[in-house]
Amino acid sequence: MKLLLFGSIASGKTTVANKIEGQHEAFEIIAIDDFRRQFGDGTMEKEILSQQKFIEQINKSKNAIIEASGLGKLGDDIYNEISKTKEKILIIIFYLPEKQIKQRLKNRVWDIPFPGNQEKLDDIILTINHNIQSEKIQMMWLEQPQTTILQLENIDLKSQDFIINTINNYLKTYKYDTK
Repeated sequence: MKLLLFGSIASGKTTVANKIEGQHEAFEIIAIDDFRRQFGDGTMEKEILSQQKFIEQINKSKNAIIEASGLGKLGDDIYNEISKTKEKILIIIFYLPEKQIKQRLKNRVWDIPFPGNQEKLDDIILTINHNIQSEKIQMMWLEQPQTTILQLENIDLKSQDFIINTINNYLKTYKYDTK
């Protein structure tokens, strides 16, 4: 079973991933930012290495919570890796308006080596949100069998609780391997 959490920076993917992992011991979080912290140094060379290591880990774990934007080359690589399996897939696409993303980023500690700089952050947020709203992720995964796709707003604690309950209800109906 693969649970894919896709969305923009500061959309709440990590918070939800941590809560789901805490409630379902059979799941392991595989987050691109963790690989950037481990292998990255802010150069494109190390970003490519981080992405390769991230992709290699995806199918090593039986039950995985995969966390990334879901777009671009990395999104394509995630799709290509997971499409090698016949596993059940739940994709949650987090949408958060740009204004709220920027509000959340005010207190963000930047400890993730990523090529580029924060001056381009506005462009990155706009691009991700545009691609989410134009349903690029959904279009890519549409023909993948065994896939359920939900796009949800994560604007406050109430909506975050709704997302977590939705995931938990889905996991209850799907019998995943708990080993």
